[in-house]
Amino acid sequence: MTRRRLFLTGAWAILLCGIAHLIGYTLRMNAKPENDIEKQLLELMNSYQLPGLGRTTQELMNGFSLTFSILPIALGSICLLVAGSSDVQLRRKVAIAAAVAMAAESAVSIVYWFAAPTTFLVLSAVAFAISAWGTHTDASVSGAG
Repeated sequence: MTRRRLFLTGAWAILLCGIAHLIGYTLRMNAKPENDIEKQLLELMNSYQLPGLGRTTQELMNGFSLTFSILPIALGSICLLVAGSSDVQLRRKVAIAAAVAMAAESAVSIVYWFAAPTTFLVLSAVAFAISAWGTHTDASVSGAG
């Protein structure tokens, strides 16, 4: 597999992670509590103002959740644009930055989240890392396209 294809794999994985998260967030917005404990928890999350912040826990969660959708979509989109460049060094530099960022996100995901985001994040981190540091040739350098 060429460096460009690995780079594209990382870009698509992180882009799809953001899209999947946004879909999940949107579907969850109208979810109804399944029991009294969930109902009480949602009421507190939506009504209790956090001291000094002027925001509820739910507002903070919504903001972080939307951010976790927007940033991966943005990074994936930027990487797709860079993947089309003939500048191999630019692609390598972006791959290094993306690999480090996705490795950090993968660590957070392993500790705090569940399998779906972790899979997307680890896949993108590995693809970007191999794209940046792998020993294989790049199609644009070898003339294969």
